Amino acid sequence: MQADKGGKTVLMDKNDYIAKAKEKLNNPSVYEQVKKDPTKHIMEIKTEADKLFDLDKINVTQHYQLIGIEDLPTVRGQPKLHKPNNPMRIITCSRQTITSPVSKFVFNIIEDLRSTLSGIVMNASKFVQQINNLPIDNDENLTIDIVIGRLAETKKLEARHKMHMNDLSLMICRNIVLFGFLTHTAATTSLLYTLQAYYPFDNTADDMSGNGHNGTLNGTVSYGPPKVGTAALMLNGTGCIAIPGAVVKTNESFSVAAWVKIFKFKTTDTSQTFVSIDGTQISAFYVQLRGDNNLFSFSQYLTDQNTFTGAGATATAITVSPNVWYHLVAVSDTSLKQVQFYVSGELQSTTTFAGGFLASHDTIIGRALNSGQPADWVIGQIDEVYLYTGVLTSDKIRELAGSSSSYTLQAYYPFDNTADDLSVAVSDTSLKQVQFYVSGELQSTTTFAGGFLASHDTIIGRALNSGQPADWVIGQIDEVYLYTGVLTSDKIKELAAIP
Repeated sequence: MQADKGGKTVLMDKNDYIAKAKEKLNNPSVYEQVKKDPTKHIMEIKTEADKLFDLDKINVTQHYQLIGIEDLPTVRGQPKLHKPNNPMRIITCSRQTITSPVSKFVFNIIEDLRSTLSGIVMNASKFVQQINNLPIDNDENLTIDIVIGRLAETKKLEARHKMHMNDLSLMICRNIVLFGFLTHTAATTSLLYTLQAYYPFDNTADDMSGNGHNGTLNGTVSYGPPKVGTAALMLNGTGCIAIPGAVVKTNESFSVAAWVKIFKFKTTDTSQTFVSIDGTQISAFYVQLRGDNNLFSFSQYLTDQNTFTGAGATATAITVSPNVWYHLVAVSDTSLKQVQFYVSGELQSTTTFAGGFLASHDTIIGRALNSGQPADWVIGQIDEVYLYTGVLTSDKIRELAGSSSSYTLQAYYPFDNTADDLSVAVSDTSLKQVQFYVSGELQSTTTFAGGFLASHDTIIGRALNSGQPADWVIGQIDEVYLYTGVLTSDKIKELAAIP
């Protein structure tokens, strides 16, 4: 890697590199985990691009260029050889990422302004020349502002590019907000989780993450029709995949994802464990179908003893059927002191738990360990197994499950001196229940099959009782959103955080 200064090349141990990077990123005075999802601005940029295309202000090529790159910024570390203990400088790289196309697009339009407007800075050298002899008193500060409003000083750009300056200003603002979020958070989000092993089971048990955690076939194991790819692991209750050593540290945060399908419910040795890591007496965790209630579950244990002291998160709302594929994600978050369990991309259960014991034996796909003996063998198929250190985000979990957002925005009223609808499209689905949240937290859930179809006006500020307007509001209302489908808990918390 490159050193921070001097242009030197540095050879560094991978573990030391990660440790130094995490030391810098875990400094709360410099970095913090974002509370709102910054990637929503990607959809806003796409919406603006679609609008400009529909209005014939950009052509097909420009439209594709604006939305053609979806990669997010990444971070890298550069050791400071000139300082004691060689601390790491964190560099955020945004080249060829989601913000690049808009930047290039805007530059191609406004580059003419360099020769027509006063106050334009061509480059850093030109800027230094301009301020070199600028007198500044000791009690004065130099501030630099980028004023988008100056774009309105020239009309020739509008005529040449069919682009009104308000459109361009809005596109720039979207990009600045997104870039600001991503630049500030790329470092923290990129190390929220790290892939340790990936098993697509395309007629091999090799680890395709590049980390070398290759598995071996134990007992009766074969490959069958896939959920993803060309094949999936096939188990008949007497075989498993064993991976030498613990792929993740079970006393720290980790995440496990897998597609699973059972062939039948068992009557003896009832549970079926899809992924686990052996301790001496028991598994450190179990991603499994429980035999006592035939429900998917994730459990983790405090000590390597047969007393099974620990915590579990069970998907009580999911009725499991044989010969059906389900996507499971288990998350152990030691920072929040909880375990989380997802099915088909949606959070099913969260349970408080401070963290489990450190297992040091093999990682197993297809069985568990109880009382020091192999148990809970799977009769079914397993595909696309991922093991991560750290905590997967809800967006990543939905991506692995192949699901998208479960709601579509139909109308948005910010009431910023207008009652106009400012809409952004997402997607949709539905649940047969009513839920009520206050300040981002669920307050009540009630079963309900669905209401009648109304065909009259949507009203903000009153109701209708006995055919007459009623329940008039005395107060203020702001930021009203109406969606089809069911908002995720993450989206609800994000909306509640809007100032």
